Amino acid sequence: MATSLSQTPPHPSSTLVNISDDADLRLIRVLAPATSSPSNFEAECTTAIQGGDAAKLLRSVISNGAVAGLLNDEFSFDEAVSAFSLLTVYLDRVDDASVEKELCAALAESVGKIEVTGDDETALVKREKQSGMIAALFNLRSDAVEKVRLLAQIIDLADATALIQGQDRGVSPLADMLDVATLKASLALWGSDTPDEELRGLYQAIVRGMDRVLAILSKDTSGDKTKLKKVKAANECKQKYILFILATYTEESQLDSAAEKYAEEASIGAIRDPVNLFSSQRKLTS
Repeated sequence: MATSLSQTPPHPSSTLVNISDDADLRLIRVLAPATSSPSNFEAECTTAIQGGDAAKLLRSVISNGAVAGLLNDEFSFDEAVSAFSLLTVYLDRVDDASVEKELCAALAESVGKIEVTGDDETALVKREKQSGMIAALFNLRSDAVEKVRLLAQIIDLADATALIQGQDRGVSPLADMLDVATLKASLALWGSDTPDEELRGLYQAIVRGMDRVLAILSKDTSGDKTKLKKVKAANECKQKYILFILATYTEESQLDSAAEKYAEEASIGAIRDPVNLFSSQRKLTS
């Protein structure tokens, strides 16, 4: 199932905002088996629920690695993402805004750091669940920096096939969002105060994603007649975002080994396709 992304965060339904205590406890029981001590975890979370302490509840879930169980075969993609979506609603119940942001980042990290090995169907499904969970969190958050960080994580977790450029719009919502015009519009919608280093992290994730796309396309022997178009689109996308990365270095003191690497890649791209590079520069500065 494709990762679903929304440019604007939807308002959680009243059903989610006003979850009954019984539903809270059922969610905890679903998460408990993945922890080292299910009974202690349930007791700890029950205390937090009864005390109305959303921050304590989320910290318990995160510190116990409870979300890992949602990747198990017993949960479908929709079930895993739905359960995680219910969990993210607790962020809105945290009184302190700085703590809320801290827990949002920690919750996303708790999903992203779950190790999934192999390239078989089971592993692909698990990674899809990871990407879908963070996408659910992305869709419910409105802070620009949070959305930029979450989108970068989604890209890194997504299967490369979900990032392929040169396809019709609507085939992959995530690939559509990586279109330069679409992403620029989204960033403007989220807010114009996103620090350059945060944008750099997002652009780097896109470049890594295009490298993965190019890797799978190079091994494709299916006879896909659109392969050359997809390869060209991926290379163009990569070059555009390399230029975006370089534009985030506004002071000489910021230059590092990563900047040198991207400058070298941009130079190689210019040698291979100078006309496209010139066209890309004009589009980026317009």
